[in-house]
Amino acid sequence: MIYKIDKCEDPFIQEKISESVKELEEFYETKLDEEPNVVILDNRKMIDDFYGRKTEPWLVAWAKPIIFILNRANFEKESDHSYSDEIYKALLKHEISHIYFDKLSERKYYLPAWIWFLEGVPIYSSGQLKLKKRPTKFNNFLDCKNKGPKVVYQESGFVIDLLIKQKSKENLLGFIKSLKNIKTEEEFNVNFLKTFGFELNYDNLNKLI
Repeated sequence: MIYKIDKCEDPFIQEKISESVKELEEFYETKLDEEPNVVILDNRKMIDDFYGRKTEPWLVAWAKPIIFILNRANFEKESDHSYSDEIYKALLKHEISHIYFDKLSERKYYLPAWIWFLEGVPIYSSGQLKLKKRPTKFNNFLDCKNKGPKVVYQESGFVIDLLIKQKSKENLLGFIKSLKNIKTEEEFNVNFLKTFGFELNYDNLNKLI
């Protein structure tokens, strides 16, 4: 495939990028070398082409580290999401948060077992929690290997909220930094215990709610 991409002006998106960068610098306590670049994709076919496979209708954005995001004008037509300016701005901030997360962690590895954490921090830091219903208990975010990656979006941000409230943001940032050399699920879980003081499981987290 060959696409020709033209630069465009979009005050709506530029304002949110600048605002997000300022707020995420404060949250992550680190800075990017430059503001993120954003590529707006008009339809599902373009999303599939740039992502490299046929994508699910819920997938509307990602960052690697350029941010690819579905055109807000076609948001409801080309996805299974409803649209509002608040939802779209939070989505863009979520993707920018991924870039900060990767800079802070310098992670070299990826495991499905910790996708809940990789998504939970951006959900929390982007303000998407206010767009979600708070669960009364946790019972699915650790099961993404069996239930698929979509389940992590339901609970993981609230897990991060709980960890910050019960422990501290400093603990959270320290744990993010520790991911640099984590290679296995066992190492992740051992480091979680060391950082937060309890084993990672539903029972222990639900006791903190």
